[in-house]
Amino acid sequence: MTIYAAQAFGATLAEVESYLNSIRTLSADFSQLSASGETRYGKVNLQKPGKIRWEYRSPSKALIIGNGKNFVYHDMELEETTYLPAQSAMAAFLTRDIQFGPNLKVIKHVVDGQYTYIGVVDPQDEQNVEVVLHILNSPITLGGFAIMQDGQFIASVSFTNLKTGIALDKSLFVFYDPKFFQLQR
Repeated sequence: MTIYAAQAFGATLAEVESYLNSIRTLSADFSQLSASGETRYGKVNLQKPGKIRWEYRSPSKALIIGNGKNFVYHDMELEETTYLPAQSAMAAFLTRDIQFGPNLKVIKHVVDGQYTYIGVVDPQDEQNVEVVLHILNSPITLGGFAIMQDGQFIASVSFTNLKTGIALDKSLFVFYDPKFFQLQR
């Protein structure tokens, strides 16, 4: 683990762990920058344990829904749906309680001005994915995260209009396949 600045000026691992575990529901707008330079915008809703709705709204529309057991990725423009096991998405760790340690290993802890960056890996992950949390220091708030694979930047996500502790409709976390409903008409 690398620490680049005095801990007194940034969020400690214990503070970040406690903050993230206090979040039971979350809703936010996001912008996502990919390695190719493309920026996508959307909305995320999360409810612990295990539920997430990641909706891309612009420039193309897509939907990812996780229910704790699997993830559904639906490309609205291509009308294609893919199902993936929940453990295949490293960033899904935000949908469960977090405990930094052997199963979620901290490999970086960097304090830089108003942000603390914490890089974590799952030692069992064969894909070699690192998630770097962006934590606003005062008050401690999840600002976003970046995804790295084999040391290469994949994407970063920044949150705005972040709200926690709000009631979320359970239908947000259910996927209704449009093709199925088209066949029913």
